[in-house]
Amino acid sequence: MLGTDAGTSAEVCPKKFNLIRRAPLRMNRVKLLFLFVILYSVDAKKQCEPITIPLCKGTGYNMTSFPNSYGHEKQDEAGLEVHQFYPLVEVNCYKHLKFFLCALYTPICQDNYDMSIMPCQEVCREAQKKCSPIMNTHGFQWPDTLKCDRLPKFADQEKTGVLCAAPPDATQVSKSSEVKEKEVNVPKTPKKPASSIKHSDGRCSCQCGRPFNPVSAETVSYYGQGYSIQNVSNCAYSCSGLLPTHSVSQTNNYKQWIVFITVTCFCISFLSVITFSIDLGRFPYPERPILFLVLCQLCVAAGFMIQFWYGNKKIGCDADMLRTMMTPEATVGSSVQWSCLATFGLTYYFSMAAAVWWVVLALSWVLAAVPHWSTEWIGKYSCYFHSFAWILPAIQTGLVYIFNAIDGDPVSGVCFVGNTNRNHLLYFVIIPMIIYFIAGVSFLFVGLQYLWSLRSNLQKAHHKTSKFSQLMSKIVLFALIYTISVILHVMVLIYEYLNRPKWEESLLCPCSQEIPVNADTLYFLNLLKVGSMMAIGWTSMIWVFSSKTFQSWKRFFCCGATPYATYTGPKLPFDLVASQYQQIPPPPPPLPHPQFPPMSHKQFHSPEFIYAKRDMISSPHFSAANTLRHCPRDV
Repeated sequence: MLGTDAGTSAEVCPKKFNLIRRAPLRMNRVKLLFLFVILYSVDAKKQCEPITIPLCKGTGYNMTSFPNSYGHEKQDEAGLEVHQFYPLVEVNCYKHLKFFLCALYTPICQDNYDMSIMPCQEVCREAQKKCSPIMNTHGFQWPDTLKCDRLPKFADQEKTGVLCAAPPDATQVSKSSEVKEKEVNVPKTPKKPASSIKHSDGRCSCQCGRPFNPVSAETVSYYGQGYSIQNVSNCAYSCSGLLPTHSVSQTNNYKQWIVFITVTCFCISFLSVITFSIDLGRFPYPERPILFLVLCQLCVAAGFMIQFWYGNKKIGCDADMLRTMMTPEATVGSSVQWSCLATFGLTYYFSMAAAVWWVVLALSWVLAAVPHWSTEWIGKYSCYFHSFAWILPAIQTGLVYIFNAIDGDPVSGVCFVGNTNRNHLLYFVIIPMIIYFIAGVSFLFVGLQYLWSLRSNLQKAHHKTSKFSQLMSKIVLFALIYTISVILHVMVLIYEYLNRPKWEESLLCPCSQEIPVNADTLYFLNLLKVGSMMAIGWTSMIWVFSSKTFQSWKRFFCCGATPYATYTGPKLPFDLVASQYQQIPPPPPPLPHPQFPPMSHKQFHSPEFIYAKRDMISSPHFSAANTLRHCPRDV
């Protein structure tokens, strides 16, 4: 059955030399050498490689060669396209359909034959005869990529010398049984066809219907990738997502909750950022990362608020389907597509950046609690903190864009990651958040151990620890609320990741035994997901909103200028506490002046001085008349 064609190679050589004769005489040697390299590469023997596409394993041969007749350079590209016909293989409309498709996309390769072996035309005719009617009933025509005219005939192998492949029981197909393409009754393609899978035992039929959106074959080929949900091809998520039973009242209630949660988070985060800015010297390291964490939450809330102007249907949806990066507008760059990218950048990038700043905050607390580290020393490493906290989320965002993982959220109306692909949800959202959370909690646990040890040493030395205990209480309360918010958010994402296939199957297959979709449950989960995401921004109230914040605003409006941000008072390292009050030489005796009583060196070791007295130090300010004056800090 296999052989070579002597006439074929004999006809190629004259064409090559004729091409060289037509070349201009002024062609130099470099161009001639380049031309011979090209001609040699054309005649180079194809390299056989093992088949790695799961669908095409076990089809009677195991070696193939690339590029194939469709121009695919790798098996991964061919596998994506041949997988579109998986529903037809499952229907078993033709027993040799799997062999026919695999021979097209992964042609047979023989070491003693220089050409790729394609399937015979008779096999293609039989596949079209038996499978085309099933495709027509669901609104799909026999695709042009599977046209039979371009394939060699089994009966013409001896004449042409071109080999073709066919199963043993398919080679006796008579000419009378061949079905020409023009004889196939092809009805008009409906506007929204549905693709279905019917099991061979006839017990269950899975079909793309509400709440999902069937797409036509033209749409699939135009986007370059096939839409599929579970094993149902040509099926995409609609704007309603998994909740077709949403009533108008439920939808309005959900929108009101989204507005309330996002606006509240935005306002609290905005006031916190302004408070940090007007009195930055009050929040040195290790508290400084809280500013950037709150700033990230401010941007996340702003990303959710963009839909209030554009509308959630215009951002997260493309007509009646969820928006993805495969849509044509992604290449055109319309304003609606840019709004989708803007919401994705604000929500995804800054949510990941907030998680990284949580790690930096916990690390700063550890450094501040260990001996021989001060606020000034920690501040010297701020450039490394910023590089780590801003560049790492940028790399994640770039990977999401490269893998086309951006899609619309059918509920919140913004563009995020993993709304239609659970693998993207796992790799780009769940796993990074778990890693950042565990790293931050680990640093926090170590830092609290150090602080608790310092507090015990202070109590043994009979020193006042009220300010120190207040500091620990704020750290624990802030970390507790942040931890609860992140745990709730991750648990909702994991629950969605585990149950989404069951929900999809229950909607695609009416006879499925999987858990049916409960609209109230999904409604609550979506509220909890957005609420836990926004609650992280509310944690700034614990650290910022206090009586000192009121005094900072009062001083800001009184002086008319922002206080000097850098702390320039006496050095106040945290290791004064960690050194357990080792004896140092007393300061020189004060000048004999009645208004300046002598100060004991023990006052410099008091935790009250370290954690409280530094707030009384004020910075000079110039009035409108360039008169130097002070704005005292009220404690």
